[in-house]
Amino acid sequence: MTESGLTPADPGPGDAPPDGIQALTVEINRTREYVGETVAALAAKADVKARAREKVSEVVGGSGTQPAK
Repeated sequence: MTESGLTPADPGPGDAPPDGIQALTVEINRTREYVGETVAALAAKADVKARAREKVSEVVGGSGTQPAK
């Protein structure tokens, strides 16, 4: 403890962080991955032009021909 009654918060260089911090870091990384996947899914849903092309491709049968205009 210091004179103020507080203990030093940061471990010195080379000290392993406590398990709680490691567990928190793992959870943060998982959350980042999940959020990234969610954002990618939302971006795909928001891309109306690409979804329309995909639907046309399904309807035409993927033969590569364009429907009559």
